[in-house]
Amino acid sequence: MMMHILKKAAFLSLFEISSIGGREQKGLLVLTYHRISTHSDFDDPLKVSLKSFERQISYLKENCHILSGEELADIIKSRRSIPKKSVFITFDDGWSDNYTNAFPILKQNEVPAIIFISTDYIDTSRTFWHEELADLLKKMPLPDSSQERQALQSILKGRPSELLQRIDRVLISPMPARMPLINDLISYLKAFQLEEIDDLIRDLNSAFGHERREKYSDLLSWRQIAEMSENNISFGSHTKSHSLLTNIPGEKVREELKESKKIIEEKTGRPVNFIAYPNGNFDSSIIKTAEEEGYLAGFTCVPGTNISYERPFELKRKNVLEECSMGLGGKFSELFFKVELSGIRENVREWLRKEKAMNKGH
Repeated sequence: MMMHILKKAAFLSLFEISSIGGREQKGLLVLTYHRISTHSDFDDPLKVSLKSFERQISYLKENCHILSGEELADIIKSRRSIPKKSVFITFDDGWSDNYTNAFPILKQNEVPAIIFISTDYIDTSRTFWHEELADLLKKMPLPDSSQERQALQSILKGRPSELLQRIDRVLISPMPARMPLINDLISYLKAFQLEEIDDLIRDLNSAFGHERREKYSDLLSWRQIAEMSENNISFGSHTKSHSLLTNIPGEKVREELKESKKIIEEKTGRPVNFIAYPNGNFDSSIIKTAEEEGYLAGFTCVPGTNISYERPFELKRKNVLEECSMGLGGKFSELFFKVELSGIRENVREWLRKEKAMNKGH
């Protein structure tokens, strides 16, 4: 935490002496949230605490022009200019805490937002594989005998050695140290097919004699979605199955985009103009399919501000973390949040990347 504060202070110094500090933001800043939890959880990068979220929304309302989904759609269709200091608030995945925790704050402040949902999970007992896997590995005991270890290896045999090594590193670590390793494992597994990951989770449960968890209540219901859509919250596609679109064939991509759009429009009675690519994965053929299926724009995970909408299917977003607005003593800092929103952190990283590439070329 102290290292985070020191880094933020360094960026603050740069912010104060740069032209960014004295210039009004131009273009569209898109913010990405995932989960809004009742408490801080620094082990989970998807979570922002309710207390931090409330202060962040209050700051944005007072200092920015917050676009609704309808307004952004109109800007893109009419090709009119983006209002100064424009911000668009997005949520990915459609977690139930978007309704229980985020929605009351947004409604009270009359702040619009859009939630990107994967329709296969709404009103079901399913959850995303990364959530199920993390939940399993956080609780799975260390194999305390060579026999148990051999049994685990036997069940998991035939899989890549790197995968087995990563799982082993998680299981031999004490519980408090597991989450960073689990997050790394999840990133590694994103290159796998969903069927392969599902088989892995099934076998891990089997290895320790667990019944696979049947009931989750982590995601939104259609009833909650209907209520929010009547109160300034838009909904967009995050595909049907949350598959990484670059990992599946073209006909499956079309099905994911077409069917999710159709279902959301039927359930809400409102047009679906936007898609957020799961994990930010997209390419030119995916963009072409999205255009053909009637979307106006697509949102990536590439950090930065959108100076124009000339490439509407490659819109950049700023991922909001718990520490984005955290100052000394773990308290909300308006100044530190302003630094994060300025994009100076991403600008410095990009400059360092280019400098490193140039130095390698010499």
